[in-house]
Amino acid sequence: MNGSMPIRGRRLYLRPFEAMDFMDVYNNYASDPEVAKWVNWEPHASSEETLNYLMSFVSRYEESDYYHWAIELPTVGVVGAIDVVAKDLAAKEATIGYVLARPHWGQGFMSEALSLVLGYLEDEGFFLFKAECLVGNAASRRVLEKNGFRLVGEGERTVKGKPEKVYLFERKKGEAAVSEEGRKGEEHSFTLVSNEQEAPKEEEAFESTYFFPFEGK
Repeated sequence: MNGSMPIRGRRLYLRPFEAMDFMDVYNNYASDPEVAKWVNWEPHASSEETLNYLMSFVSRYEESDYYHWAIELPTVGVVGAIDVVAKDLAAKEATIGYVLARPHWGQGFMSEALSLVLGYLEDEGFFLFKAECLVGNAASRRVLEKNGFRLVGEGERTVKGKPEKVYLFERKKGEAAVSEEGRKGEEHSFTLVSNEQEAPKEEEAFESTYFFPFEGK
């Protein structure tokens, strides 16, 4: 397995995070209350908080089965993240989580990033992909469906101390996704994923309750 190798897309560059990214992360999305509405963390109160968060996991890039990418836009910097927040290597299953800065909602960036990561993970040997999103997050549902995920049920998770309903999605290797043109139109793009499969780790808090971005930070 090759871990978080850089992936270049048509408009995006996916790469491992570096400690020096902390100001981009803080300014572009970690401090934004509108971003925090869709995940189980409060906006970061300071850039130092974000730096401490990044420092808690950057060393994990040495692990060959660790998948966590910064989403970078040319001339803008880091505007989001996408990662495998839970995995079962024996079953070849991976659960995906992601977050995107508000100024870049509705432009197809999250769908492009997800498509790139799915292709990469298929090459890494994964067969079944899972994701969850809040029932009220129609934009994230569209992102998943445009990349071949199908709705398989509903569940309930604790989000910021309150029970919330979520949609459960799955996608198998090779299942059809929409064209690049069809990946546009989502407004805000986040998924939530379950941490019931693995003991929590600092990085795995990044995407939701189930591994929310910056949980407990």
